[in-house]
Amino acid sequence: MRDVAALARENRKLPVQLMEQILIFLCDHGWLSKRQLSDLTWKNTDNFTLRFLSRLVASDLLIVRFLNNPTHNDQAYATHTAIKT
Repeated sequence: MRDVAALARENRKLPVQLMEQILIFLCDHGWLSKRQLSDLTWKNTDNFTLRFLSRLVASDLLIVRFLNNPTHNDQAYATHTAIKT
């Protein structure tokens, strides 16, 4: 996981599609919070949800742990495949 995340850490400006692929890969390993994803990729958490996570959830590429409470303190993201295993 860290090897893939390193690509995001080493490049300040990645194409959005590549960053989304990295996030999907990371979330395919299980639930990860916005903070964990941000720490792995060294991206700023302020715009992280708006720029990437919300779009991936809306596209049904990621799911949220607490669907009815998007601001839940323990909110996390995963792929459909990750939660089936």
